[in-house]
Amino acid sequence: MTIARDFAAGEENRYAAAINTLSELVALLAGLDGPKILVHLTDGLAQRPGLSIFSYLVEQACPNDTERHSEAYSEMLQHDLSPQLEKLAHAANANRVTFFPIDTGGVRAGLNQDPSFSGSQGAPSPRNDYVHKMNAQSGMQLLAQSTGGYMLINSNDLAVHFDTIRKRLANTYLLTFVAPEVKPGQTHTVDLLLAPGGPKRRRPHYRRTYIDRSIDEYLGQRLLSTAYLGLEENPLRVLIRVGDTEALDRERFRLPIMLKVPEAELRRLTGTPRIELRVWLVAIDLQQRGRTAVRQKALAIGGPDGIAATDGFFGIRIVMELPAGEYSVAAGVLEEATGATTLIRNAVSVPRTVE
Repeated sequence: MTIARDFAAGEENRYAAAINTLSELVALLAGLDGPKILVHLTDGLAQRPGLSIFSYLVEQACPNDTERHSEAYSEMLQHDLSPQLEKLAHAANANRVTFFPIDTGGVRAGLNQDPSFSGSQGAPSPRNDYVHKMNAQSGMQLLAQSTGGYMLINSNDLAVHFDTIRKRLANTYLLTFVAPEVKPGQTHTVDLLLAPGGPKRRRPHYRRTYIDRSIDEYLGQRLLSTAYLGLEENPLRVLIRVGDTEALDRERFRLPIMLKVPEAELRRLTGTPRIELRVWLVAIDLQQRGRTAVRQKALAIGGPDGIAATDGFFGIRIVMELPAGEYSVAAGVLEEATGATTLIRNAVSVPRTVE
């Protein structure tokens, strides 16, 4: 039981790390317009890590030990990644990402075909082998079904899988509907039914949920896409300038960021003396692949109480505190009245040592 418990915990950590990575990727893809396809190659993504080993203990290792059965079933229930997988599927639908998971196990041989079980009475049964296979593919199936994709299994030829994806995309079309007015951030389900009298044995594949994202969440995710993928757009013609770093200690530095917004461009867009802006900022560590939280700031430009222009530019100064390293600093500027949005980035090197 100890070995089984440790194995399940290790598998849970491994799958949870994979889900977190996929969640980050889905967030980055939010900045790309239109629908996106995510082809995920994996050797498994179980909803219940360790399910087959606990099943093996109950059914084969100690079939008559009812006390051990109760302990095994209790352990089974403790390892469940369904909530994390469902959250990932909801985020993918909100960002128009469709999953096509590919099982890299290909045509899987049974567990009892492992040479280490040769001549052993303890080889996993066909039922246990089935539990193991279905559980390994269960998370893949959940992501594919929830996002309108398709799980690709039982082939050792990638060309077959990619041809299946091509054919399915060729037969995909878009249905739109006017959603009821809802609170941003809430998850809502979608049901799609085929009209009666149509061809038999057809089943629709579609997104099962949608989320009406707030403007803050949407622009925050687009900012991450800019920082990581370089998807810049600059209708406001904003300039980003990085000042000299100031050492706080041997590891951390104060880094001033200056955004310069052309006065003439804002006046042309709005025609008003006072302008409302919102600014987002994030720094991506290019070596560690970590990032700061997305910072947001609302401010007034021009008018009696707003930032005054200097040499034809409105200057917005923001100071970040960062460890030494190489960074991609991305900034977003939204003009509230027109919705005009700038997304830009700049590479910056923060000194590694204090001289």
